[in-house]
Amino acid sequence: MTAILTNYATEKRDNYLSLKDGAQINFNIASDTLLTVTDNYETLVADAAALDNEIADLRQQLSASSNMPADISQLNEDLRNALIAKYHLVGALADAQERLHSANLDVDHYQQDMIVFDKALTLAEAELATAETMAARHTEWTSVDVENEITIVRDNATALLADNFVADPEEAINPAEILSQATARIEADIPEVLRHHGEARATLVTDNMSASLAAKNSALNHSLTQVASHTGNHGLVIQRWAELESAEKSLKHYALTTVRQYHTAIELLQGIVDSSVLGDINNDAIHAAALAVDDDAVTTEVALHQARAAVDAKKIDVDTAIIHAVVNDVNADPHVDADVQARQAELAVLEGDLLIAETAHTQKLSTAMDLWEASVPDYIWNNLHAYHQALDVLNDVSTTVAGPLNTALTEAENALVTAMRAADDHQRLSHYLTSVTQVLTEEYDYLLSANRSITLSALRGDF
Repeated sequence: MTAILTNYATEKRDNYLSLKDGAQINFNIASDTLLTVTDNYETLVADAAALDNEIADLRQQLSASSNMPADISQLNEDLRNALIAKYHLVGALADAQERLHSANLDVDHYQQDMIVFDKALTLAEAELATAETMAARHTEWTSVDVENEITIVRDNATALLADNFVADPEEAINPAEILSQATARIEADIPEVLRHHGEARATLVTDNMSASLAAKNSALNHSLTQVASHTGNHGLVIQRWAELESAEKSLKHYALTTVRQYHTAIELLQGIVDSSVLGDINNDAIHAAALAVDDDAVTTEVALHQARAAVDAKKIDVDTAIIHAVVNDVNADPHVDADVQARQAELAVLEGDLLIAETAHTQKLSTAMDLWEASVPDYIWNNLHAYHQALDVLNDVSTTVAGPLNTALTEAENALVTAMRAADDHQRLSHYLTSVTQVLTEEYDYLLSANRSITLSALRGDF
């Protein structure tokens, strides 16, 4: 784990360091070349100026009236030779000017490469630091010592739930006795019908909450997938990072909280045992308000809670469908989406069922249930809540192992590196194409502007 990300980040850092060094070398060579080409061009410019002066002087001499035929013939020959030299110099100047233009482009090109690769190197070094930090904490979370501590409490939780826990005589407390005593208190303090009724109601709420969280997570994943599909490599990297962070969060929770959660569960159970025992007055009030399992007050409230839960669950479905519809087509009206309409139609049916259940659970029946529930002191309800919290924790501790969490993290890390590698390749290719396009465009514009003079020189034989 994370060696995958660290290795890739190291490779990326080294790659950009090499690219930056290469760009620096190319920049130095291009700069030296520019100096040489500039000196050559300036020399040719000076030679051209001197030759222009020589031609002007020869023409002035030819205009003198004192020239003898032989002098005129010699001057004409000298002028012709000077003009030929001038034409050749014009060709050399055109070539030198093109070389100077190309040398300037090379310097600019490699200078831009240095800037781009320097920024990329800085980011790569930051990514490597992040990867190394992640690797360090993952090593800590997956250490033998941490796993050994978790194994002990996992075995204890499994034994407690299976009712075969063997207490250590050297330990100050016996978790099995604590669980047994807490269970006895819960069963004695709240009549079975009322207790099961409350537990069923709490289960409906918990299930709906879990469904809501799952729906939100599904919508988030769907949104991230759509972002990735619309934004290409960059969007996919964002999605893969989110997946890695989620996998890391699960492993962190396992490594850092499992042992503490186990002891917290035992403390919750001990709190139930240590709580005040119900007095006769409270017991009498509870049993005086008791209802049978098939009493209309109980059955109609059960039906009402189930109808409400069904409506709440369907509302979650509708909201999820709307989110998906918007993500799939941001310009469309989500309420005309077929899936949204189908779920809204199902919701309408369930809302009709809820109305029937509300009507059946009359005020008189509701009051009967309220009186029975209110006869139980709050701390006893809190005990029941703590009892189920403890059992849920023990169940989680007994069933959660590191293997699948490590596998999920490794898979997420592999997927992230694959996405990052593709994004990096795309970024380098984009930079290369942008740079090459800029150079080719400037060379094209230069040749287009120099076309007339180059063509004339070619016609005249300057080259």
